[in-house]
Amino acid sequence: MLSSSFWLLPLLAACALASPKTQTKDTADFKEVVELEFSNFDTLVTGSKMPWIIEFTAEGPTDAAKKAAEDAEAIARVGHINTKEEELLKFMELSSDTAPKFRCYPYGDKDTHSDHESVEDAVKAVMASLPENLVTELKQDSDIQSFLLRGFQTGRISVLFFTSKEGIPNLVRRVALWMLDDFNLGVFGNPSEATRKSLGVERVPHLVLMVPEDANDGKGVRFMPAPYDRTKFGGLKFQNILRFLVVAKGELKQMNKWPQAPPQQQEQHQKQSSDKSQQATGTTNFKPEKIFELTADTKDACGENKLGLCVVLLVDGSPQAAADRAARIETLEKVQYSPVHKGRPLHFMWVDGLCHRSFAEAFGVVPESMPSVVAFSPKKKKAALMVGAFEKNTISTFISGVLGGKVGLFDLEEFPQVSSKDDCSQLYQPPAAEEEFDLSDIMGDDMGGDNEGQEEREALEKEAAAARKAAEDAALEAEMEEKRRRAQAEVERLNKRTRKRRSQPKTEL
Repeated sequence: MLSSSFWLLPLLAACALASPKTQTKDTADFKEVVELEFSNFDTLVTGSKMPWIIEFTAEGPTDAAKKAAEDAEAIARVGHINTKEEELLKFMELSSDTAPKFRCYPYGDKDTHSDHESVEDAVKAVMASLPENLVTELKQDSDIQSFLLRGFQTGRISVLFFTSKEGIPNLVRRVALWMLDDFNLGVFGNPSEATRKSLGVERVPHLVLMVPEDANDGKGVRFMPAPYDRTKFGGLKFQNILRFLVVAKGELKQMNKWPQAPPQQQEQHQKQSSDKSQQATGTTNFKPEKIFELTADTKDACGENKLGLCVVLLVDGSPQAAADRAARIETLEKVQYSPVHKGRPLHFMWVDGLCHRSFAEAFGVVPESMPSVVAFSPKKKKAALMVGAFEKNTISTFISGVLGGKVGLFDLEEFPQVSSKDDCSQLYQPPAAEEEFDLSDIMGDDMGGDNEGQEEREALEKEAAAARKAAEDAALEAEMEEKRRRAQAEVERLNKRTRKRRSQPKTEL
């Protein structure tokens, strides 16, 4: 039920007078681009629920980033990272060459992000990441009671914003972003005079804090309105409203007036707040799967219904290369579990590129270039081939580049299939041992106890030895003859040169 009791109002007014008019944590300079460094990145970005848009340049922030900071005041923070900040880039697993133009960190946990070519796309990603239950728009008086109960059941205090027209003002969205965990915010456009009077609202726009307390009969709960006091907190501006809510929260908790939601309700509320942000950046609570081998039996490994990106290692699949192959797969596994890829829908697999040549050729991979890493997007029907050393950082940068549009892609209508006709076992079967035979296979079947045969073999061996010696002597003689010819030619050249000098007249000084 609603009540016209305003007992909380004097209390909040007193708190306002006792509290200095300071800005709440992290709300200062919203319209400024924050210069991010290694020393403040973790505190400002990773440790904040607020969405962030970060620009990367070798100079200062561009005009586009400055305008985004003004437009997104209190909805998102805008930061800038100088690409010469090598320590911070290394922490983010980036370099000056691989850094995107803009990176968006959504509302909520910062385990996920998305890269964009323009600040407009980054702003869209931020807006899409905002929770669906950010603000409730109320259409009629009967909506108020269910709205208040929903806030109470989720352990939050309800706040009603009354406006002169329908729709949700950006001011309310900004407040909700900062106070959503503690307050349930609703907007009521064009309230009736009776509704305004019952809640102590003399004019609009206005806001009222609805404080729950036990009903007189001990059954259920009733809500006591505490209207915002402009004389104590100032006009309805973002900073003033935040200060009002922070003061109210502190006093209500001190008075044990804050509602306690059942644990399951709290978990559900937190889950709803984070699911939307993951969807906005193209990420989900995707759990990595064990890296597997592509064969003719894994036809749907990267089918057209597969979300995300397929990352394939093409490697020598022969038994002789087993140790090297295991090391390559281990490196790929480190990439898979890298924090930068947490939550990304990435599917890692490997294939015997030596055996399945047609698969490798579809990506432009030849045996001499293995091991190689390729990526394929089933939805976009695009593929990319990694260029560079087979190392964790290179592979990770390649994947981020593909997702961020910084790596060149080529069209590939479908993910190539591994042919069942490729007989790898036959390919890697050891060569048959050469048949051994002795001299008897050449000279005849009977080799023993025959003097005549023995004498014949000795004679043949002597003839062969004599022939070899004659050939060697002939070769030696030819070599000596060539040396003599060259020596004679050199002597004749020198003599000719000497005679020419002697025939020239002498010049007197």
